[in-house]
Amino acid sequence: MLGGYLENVTRLNNVEGYAAILVDPDEVRARKALHLPGISASDAFARLKLPRSTGWELANRENSPRLQPITIDGLNGQHRFYRFSEDDVAAFASEYTTEIRVANAHGIEKKDIVKQLKKRGVRTVLGRVEIGLEIYRVQDIPVLETA
Repeated sequence: MLGGYLENVTRLNNVEGYAAILVDPDEVRARKALHLPGISASDAFARLKLPRSTGWELANRENSPRLQPITIDGLNGQHRFYRFSEDDVAAFASEYTTEIRVANAHGIEKKDIVKQLKKRGVRTVLGRVEIGLEIYRVQDIPVLETA
């Protein structure tokens, strides 16, 4: 369990699947805090308002823009965990943005953001074809008109 980091794990007889596994929640929290630094992928992607597939595309890129994961191998050698530094996520958010993040920040509907960005010729850093979502540099986003 947890890549070999948990010591107190038991299994109920005659119970199928994960429901049969019993762990100590205090041990899980303590081991997680000790061995899994940063935040989970789902938390990182949610903060950036990225679909999971786009977040993993950014994490697997070798070039910028890239969301650098922290890779942790489990003690048992059979599990690998991916976490993200809160500072790296914040740095990514300060340099790159998406249409939905711009819309949320300005209180404008996404469809209106898309129109305004196209009208003003704002170019993407990465496009939908490459990662499933359009990524822009924050510095390239102009002052936008509210609807």
